[in-house]
Amino acid sequence: MEKMTPADKNALRAQNKILTFFEYEHLPPALQEVSAGVCELAWRMAATLPVSAETSVGLRKLLEAKDCFVRAKLAEIAPGKASTQQA
Repeated sequence: MEKMTPADKNALRAQNKILTFFEYEHLPPALQEVSAGVCELAWRMAATLPVSAETSVGLRKLLEAKDCFVRAKLAEIAPGKASTQQA
């Protein structure tokens, strides 16, 4: 896939607002490493698949998977801070 221009990204983001949640620059480096590949995949899927309900569901499930991967890494680097149990 060719590198996307900012205009291309803005157009895709307008069609698939969920792409905003794949951003990872705000995360610590160890978590960025986990998120970067998932973010790249999300953008590739949004750029190559038609806008449809199935694409939206796929991106949402990919976001859920990314969140799980980040929590797994967080549990590794900061045990006790990644607990998903509620009090």
